Amino acid sequence: MGERRYWARLGGFVLVGGLTVIFGCLLLLLLTGHFRVHYTADHDDTLPLWLLIVPALLAIVVTRVVPPKVKWHNPFRIEPDRTRLEAGWLTGIALLYAVIMVLPGGPIWFLSVKPLLLIVVPLSLFWYLRRHGGKRERWLPMTPVRWVAPLAPAVVFLSLTYLVGAYPESRIIPSWPVMVLVFLFNAVIEEFFYRRWLQTRLEAVLGLWPGIVLAAVLWAVWHIGIQSHHGLGLGLLTVLAGHGVRGMFLGYLWARYRNFPVLLLVHGLINAPFLLTSLL
Repeated sequence: MGERRYWARLGGFVLVGGLTVIFGCLLLLLLTGHFRVHYTADHDDTLPLWLLIVPALLAIVVTRVVPPKVKWHNPFRIEPDRTRLEAGWLTGIALLYAVIMVLPGGPIWFLSVKPLLLIVVPLSLFWYLRRHGGKRERWLPMTPVRWVAPLAPAVVFLSLTYLVGAYPESRIIPSWPVMVLVFLFNAVIEEFFYRRWLQTRLEAVLGLWPGIVLAAVLWAVWHIGIQSHHGLGLGLLTVLAGHGVRGMFLGYLWARYRNFPVLLLVHGLINAPFLLTSLL
């Protein structure tokens, strides 16, 4: 009972701290007059700050009201000791990756270290622990309703993002191989690591929303290395506010429905507007 209370209290601190960081950065941007912000490393154009925040917040509300909730299905709750160990290792990997991305040569680290740290190392860790007695997690089978339900918040988020946002063209001359590569290196790698692997374990250890918020913050901070070319302070505020709120939406979408293909689709389309604009 004392141990359970400890983790619940820690989860409360993580939740309050994470929300304070995300919305505190948003408040600082507003107070300092940064109503338009740089939102990508691909070019120097800006978007209204609200466009990075409001669609995600509205989509969180829609996710909350559209059933079904999958009864917070979390297969990692059955082995708490192993789950805490894995959550600790994955959190450390996320922090290490964020630090590496701040070092000079960000694009090189992005292409080489990202798949190594976020895919190869975690898979090696899971293989080692399962080999020494760990059980393979069992997910609930998909149902037709769980395929359809997450499309509602996804449509709300993407329609506001696409239809309202005047996205500039990319510096990259896109082709289908380039777009596939962008999808693999962003949506696939990041959603496997930050949501399916890290967040699900954090949920089991700390609680639902503490896990979502902490995973969102860890996902946001690695972007500092590629989006701080206009100043480290401004880059820090921008990614923690914009990516922090978007990470909360992606995390809640995953926690609510446990539909990984829809999660990949939404993340993939987040990265696509400026590429599609140039392609069209």
